[in-house]
Amino acid sequence: MMYVIFIRRAFTVIFVALFLTGMGASLNSVVANQHGQVTGRVLNSEGLHASGTLAFFHAGRGSNPDDRSLQRIPDRTAMVDEQGRFAVQIQYGSYLLGYFPGEQKTSPGLPENTFAPSLAGKSEKEPYVLIVATPQTDAGDIVFYPLKERAPSPAFTVEGTVRSESGKPIRGITVIAKTDLNTFRPQYISSKTDRSGKYTLRLPSGKYYLLARHRLNTYGRPVTGEYFGIWGVAAPAGEFGWFPMNKEQDYRVSGTDGEIMTDADIIVYKIPDPTAQEERLRLEGRKKSEKK
Repeated sequence: MMYVIFIRRAFTVIFVALFLTGMGASLNSVVANQHGQVTGRVLNSEGLHASGTLAFFHAGRGSNPDDRSLQRIPDRTAMVDEQGRFAVQIQYGSYLLGYFPGEQKTSPGLPENTFAPSLAGKSEKEPYVLIVATPQTDAGDIVFYPLKERAPSPAFTVEGTVRSESGKPIRGITVIAKTDLNTFRPQYISSKTDRSGKYTLRLPSGKYYLLARHRLNTYGRPVTGEYFGIWGVAAPAGEFGWFPMNKEQDYRVSGTDGEIMTDADIIVYKIPDPTAQEERLRLEGRKKSEKK
């Protein structure tokens, strides 16, 4: 499954190609392992929508997808064909839907600035909620309305600097936030760091792990040579981005609405070459044996 990073002031919904499973709403907590096949057709207020990308957001879990001040990541995406139809296998739950018309990128990275996002609704003022609770769901025709401006949701702000282990600010790093370190999919994402390594991330009140990644054009775990770091961890990264973490320590940032955390600095380390790392570990083991 591939996801796309969409970062634009007009709509801060983000498609990410790193993590492939999502968090569930209350219904999903009961039937977390059940999935259903959903089909339907995408319409706008004037008629049929053509090909594009459909985004699914668990309702009641995270910020509303039309809030442009919070860069929330969708829990699932699906492609829409030229007849406006889609089919997707998705976890049971309740979903809000977003839609991006046109031929969007199907690989990570910034998209073209030519798309016009919209949200599913019963009307322009009332959102449409898709309920998935059976093996097969025919959603029928779903109407989408252009995204409108809305006041920012209550949130707290995290600010910091991303630096290398030598203390040098690193440009082009993206910071992602997760409520559970063991889940694949993060929930929120920052814009890339500037020349001074600065980043800003607005989050709904709660506790989050912050992970900093340099490359979002590769799938899966960080690769050799990539910068990667976790807030609160000041130790070299291992192969595939493994870090030595104390199980007794809480590595999450926390905040309530209106708070500002200004010192959430993150140290990033380059992922080592597996062969070189194995050789280094062998040498270290040999030296320890010789000292005994």
